[in-house]
Amino acid sequence: PLVRFVFGDKYSGSATSLAILAWMLPVAGLAVPYSSVLIARSRQDVLMHNNIVGALVYLGGNAIAITFVGIEGAAAVRVGTYALLLVLNQHACVSRGFAPSLRSAFARSRP
Repeated sequence: PLVRFVFGDKYSGSATSLAILAWMLPVAGLAVPYSSVLIARSRQDVLMHNNIVGALVYLGGNAIAITFVGIEGAAAVRVGTYALLLVLNQHACVSRGFAPSLRSAFARSRP
């Protein structure tokens, strides 16, 4: 309804891809702090390596997804690539002792 209201019926087909892309918000909320930690610890080399891996996955994934699925596939590849970057950057931070893992950050404290 929002897409129709803002852009009109001509763009109503984009609602599905927008709904898929909405999943980037929580993933980005978890990923950005790990990227910032790598920058703060002067490990831009690790961040660049992870971003290159992500870019290659993104380009290859889009070539396949757009061909077979279309715009919704491209949106899913974007969300998946951001999730991959979350995993890579989180692993880089945790393995170097720069930040806690997501599991420990979200673990409930037990009395």
